[in-house]
Amino acid sequence: MGYEGSILVLAHVGDQLCWGLLQSRDSRGVDVLTSDGERLRWHARRILLDIASEGHWGADNLAQLEEATVRAGDAVDLSELWGLVSSENRGFTIQELCGMAFGDASPQYMGAMAAALHADRIYFKAESKGRFKPRSESLVQMTLEQQRAENERRRRVLDAAQAVQARIAGQDYDRDAFMRGVAMLKEAAISDEWPRDHKLLMETIGMVDPDPAIDAFRVLQQLGVFHEDENLLLYKYRLDQPFPEDVVQEANVLTVRSQDSHAGERLCPGLHVIAVDDPWTTEVDDALAMEVLGDDLFRVHVLIADPGAVVPVDSQVAMEAQGRGATLYLPNYKRLMFPAVISEQACTLSTDRDVYAMDFQCDLAGNGTVRGFSIKTGTVRLTQRLTYEQVESILAGDTDSEWTILYELARVLRTQRLQQGASIFDTDNVTVRVQDGRPVIYRYYTGSPARVLVSEFMVLVGGLAGEFCKLHQVPAIYRQCGPPVDVERLSGIPEDSMEYRYRLLQRMPRSRLTVHPERHYGLGIDAYTQVTSPLRRYQDFVMHHQIKAFLSGKNGMWSEQDLLRTFGDLESVQSIYSRVTRAATRYFLLKYLLVQGKMELQAWVVLHERGKTLLSLKDTGLSTWVKGTVGTRDEAITVRVDELDPRRDILKVSA
Repeated sequence: MGYEGSILVLAHVGDQLCWGLLQSRDSRGVDVLTSDGERLRWHARRILLDIASEGHWGADNLAQLEEATVRAGDAVDLSELWGLVSSENRGFTIQELCGMAFGDASPQYMGAMAAALHADRIYFKAESKGRFKPRSESLVQMTLEQQRAENERRRRVLDAAQAVQARIAGQDYDRDAFMRGVAMLKEAAISDEWPRDHKLLMETIGMVDPDPAIDAFRVLQQLGVFHEDENLLLYKYRLDQPFPEDVVQEANVLTVRSQDSHAGERLCPGLHVIAVDDPWTTEVDDALAMEVLGDDLFRVHVLIADPGAVVPVDSQVAMEAQGRGATLYLPNYKRLMFPAVISEQACTLSTDRDVYAMDFQCDLAGNGTVRGFSIKTGTVRLTQRLTYEQVESILAGDTDSEWTILYELARVLRTQRLQQGASIFDTDNVTVRVQDGRPVIYRYYTGSPARVLVSEFMVLVGGLAGEFCKLHQVPAIYRQCGPPVDVERLSGIPEDSMEYRYRLLQRMPRSRLTVHPERHYGLGIDAYTQVTSPLRRYQDFVMHHQIKAFLSGKNGMWSEQDLLRTFGDLESVQSIYSRVTRAATRYFLLKYLLVQGKMELQAWVVLHERGKTLLSLKDTGLSTWVKGTVGTRDEAITVRVDELDPRRDILKVSA
């Protein structure tokens, strides 16, 4: 049976070319009878061509016409056609171009030409309905070059995907293509977006996940490139890079040079010089010694490693340290600020050899009054290294020792800081380290005698060094922190509660670096500069340089402008390190819970807010929210683990 009508319509339907016989038309589209024997509505934007035709059309005829049109399309060469008309600055009808290409304007050839012209983005541009104008030669060449580049890009991605698949299957693969694939997978694993190359790579590999970053991570883990505990933020911020070879070579030269020219006054001769650290510490940069000057008068020596005596401030090693900003400590990784030959060997305080150091001498009365302060440079050798736990044992068993005197002085100093408005919160801290591939929890109390003893003298020296620089007009990097804000909103919350501590910490402004001596309200100090960790913090290293330059007659001292130039980088690095450290610590604490396999956990109720309850898990110190008002403030409760996924940072519990 034939169709009635005399106008043929060509349209793109899905990814196919379809002919239909026009039945009716309006501004939005056409109604046609198709080769499937159906009456369909085609939207106007799908229409490629409509032509008057003689003869009697039926479903079979239309199907044959569609096949003939596709075959004719294989013969369309728009490049050659463009070459014939490119010099003419006018539009051509489809019929004209069809005549040039085929010498025939029958429906299959017209349809093939219309389809090719509408799909073309290189040679012709639609000028008006049914007319196409050749593009300029320069535009055609530029577009062809872009197309070649795009094809090459796609080929390289597909080659990379093939190499990755071959490696997974244990087959031979192209190493260069494989390394490209690995680089793309790494970028996909850390990217906040999903670039088209990476999408094509993953689709070719056959990995499609709602979270493409997790998918890319899994492929890299399958390839053995990533460990299950891989920290992706190290790659995101390029913190996985080793020291440049020239920096390592210079560090070795500087170390040998320092060993050949050790000189300077021996600091604290005849005194017990003790370093107190965690057992895993490899960069020992501070120690304590004490002597009794008279009744109720003591001289406390805070001895700080002096890498500046080995590393010139303008050396490549120092410039690399400036870029790194600080040593990054993670549960399973450490990124040193100085090469290990400097920070863990030549300049770390040791019981085996003399090491360059600065002696910050503090003369203190028993009531904490500072009677004198001076700074000396020279060398020192440790008498002993102790852990905090060993110092705790000494303090618990010996009430008449140097440690007892130091602890009593530290208590007095802390009381004074509290009276001056310092915000001090003693908490049960949890730290996690990876040992033999497993996360291990360490707990300690920040208010323990040993930790109070060490921390108070480090804070004291920072305050006295700040006052020293202020008094002598030494350009310095000060750390400033404003007072807490909106503290009146805390009225009614018990000050010894977890909620009070949580909300007060939220109201503490972030500390910042400045060249002006401004008050640090958190510490209760008017001018505070950090000098106690020059092996681990670049600003401490710079402050050593400034102080020594002043002591030697201001030779080589940096100006305030010099210091200001370092601030932006240091603050930026500090922000990145804080984020990376928080993420890594949380990941391994979550993994610790996963390894333990406990379905029930003990938690403290911290606070209630907006129909939810904030909990602090006892084992790990992790915080998590649960729906509803659960328990009362500071109450110990039991919660059930509903979902736990360290890689996706998911911890869901219910009470």
